[in-house]
Amino acid sequence: MGKASPWPWRPVKSFTHANVLRLLIGVWILNAPFLREELASSDETFWNQLVVGSCVVVLAAMRMVFAREAGIFRWAHVLLGVWLIASPWVFAYVDEQAAFWNSAVSGALIAALALWSLVR
Repeated sequence: MGKASPWPWRPVKSFTHANVLRLLIGVWILNAPFLREELASSDETFWNQLVVGSCVVVLAAMRMVFAREAGIFRWAHVLLGVWLIASPWVFAYVDEQAAFWNSAVSGALIAALALWSLVR
């Protein structure tokens, strides 16, 4: 018999395409305000990108390590994606094309990948 695990669940690595893509998109969101000035046009957009990108990266990494809790991580990704899509209107940067499209496309991709993972 094997050694007992200290974890109440069995850690499993699940490096699926959706998980890796969400992780990469999260890294982009997290770093985008530092790489392109127009993506950090105000304090609100800067911190929004930083916080949401960090959450996406952490959740994607946790999803890769602890596959058993996948459902809640996927729903959290859906909510983060929807938030990114809505954030240009919430923080009033719809007219700033680069920041708007970065949020809209990144959010749509994150939400779509999470929904795809939920239904497959």
